[in-house]
Amino acid sequence: MPVFLRSGLTLLLALASPAAAQDRPFSVTNASGQALLQFFASPTDAGDWDRDILGRDSLADGATARLAIETAGDRCAHDLLMVFEDGAQRSDTVDVCASRSYVID
Repeated sequence: MPVFLRSGLTLLLALASPAAAQDRPFSVTNASGQALLQFFASPTDAGDWDRDILGRDSLADGATARLAIETAGDRCAHDLLMVFEDGAQRSDTVDVCASRSYVID
């Protein structure tokens, strides 16, 4: 098979993939009264939490972070897990396709 045809076929298959992952911009505002140390967001049907989106950073009370949450296909519902400086944890579920921001209060 000629090289140009193989490349075109690969490109066509990549464009036709309905479940291609994309990063959705998402902002989180911390109004909890304490620092947010970890923030996880995973599709509701996932068995485990994805990586901590904040990484080595934390989010101070009153601060806003602009994040990217990965979605694939119609997997918009995500479970959120937040871990605070006192060790407390809070969870919630949000549609990241319909909402571009989240306030922790």
